[in-house]
This record gives sequence, structure tokens and C-alpha cells, in this order.
Amino acid sequence: MSWIPLVLPLLVIFLLLPPVFQPGRDERAERESRQDILRERRRMLVAGIRELDFDHAMGKLSDEDHIAQREEMKRVVALTIREIDVEEARIGS
Repeated sequence: MSWIPLVLPLLVIFLLLPPVFQPGRDERAERESRQDILRERRRMLVAGIRELDFDHAMGKLSDEDHIAQREEMKRVVALTIREIDVEEARIGS
């Protein structure tokens, strides 16, 4: 019974360490972080479109400027959503 205090900590370490050294662990965390950044970019772009619409409604932007800026922001949102989908597919695999 005197060997239990020596073996128990080793057993705990043996059981806890393998997940830390799993291949791809850092890569997965990096992908999840990138996905979070992309989601935040999408959120900010959508908020920017709303603000752009509000400024147009208040008369601060001409119709031409509003259309051009809105279309560009929508294009970037679509690209961002595509990037999010790619990252989700990579994380899932």
C-alpha cells in the first residue's frame, strides 16, 4: 500500500497529458480563433450596412454613394460568410 502515493500522481499525469499532445490541437484552436474573428468581421459589416442605410435615410449620403458603398459591403459580407463556411468545414473534419 505504500506504493499508492507514488503511483497515483503518475497515473493522473499519464491520463491527463495525451490530449495536450494530440496532433492538430493547436491547429484546431487557431481555426476556431480565425472563425471567431471572421464572425466578428461579419457582425461589424452588417452593422455598417445598417448605419449606411440610416445615413442615407437621414440625407447624409447620395443615392449613388449609398448604392456603391452598400454593394461593396454586401460583397465583403458574402466573402466573409464563405470564409466562415470553409473554416467550419475544416474544424468539422
